[in-house]
Amino acid sequence: MSKKKDFVEGIDYVITIRKRKKFIKNPKKSICPICENCNHKNLCLNRRNKETMERCNKCKNCSNNSLCDKFNFYDEYEGRLLKLGINANTGKAIRQSFSGKSKEIVLEKLKAQYIKNKEEGIKETIYTPNEVSIIELAKEIEENKYKLSATHGSGYNRNMQTIKACSAYNFMFKPI
Repeated sequence: MSKKKDFVEGIDYVITIRKRKKFIKNPKKSICPICENCNHKNLCLNRRNKETMERCNKCKNCSNNSLCDKFNFYDEYEGRLLKLGINANTGKAIRQSFSGKSKEIVLEKLKAQYIKNKEEGIKETIYTPNEVSIIELAKEIEENKYKLSATHGSGYNRNMQTIKACSAYNFMFKPI
């Protein structure tokens, strides 16, 4: 009888690599001579991202291709926990994701969150629809303020007139 592993990649979590670019704030840094004299900028789209640069042979074979212009390209690892459940309000899947500079860091974060979810459960706020409209709620609040002497006669009358003026809009009668 084999023992099932607790935390399995592909079933409980997934780790992917994203190509990211970071803007270098050094104005003296310019494009390298190879990329500057390149006539195939429609392939690399003027070094917009790493995927398009890999299509261009000159960019791919450049000796300084990761740092030769205003962007520094690097890899970032992103991990997502799978099979967490469905949100009761929206019906969409519940997602938890973490990112980091290495696969090990992301894996540690995922394991910690997985254990926390197993012990405490996934905390989500479930909102129940209310049948009270904005107008009714505003009137109730103003009446309570008047009863508690937070507002006096003239302030109460002014606030009630404002609420009455707002009742001209249809969205004020929709349930919250």
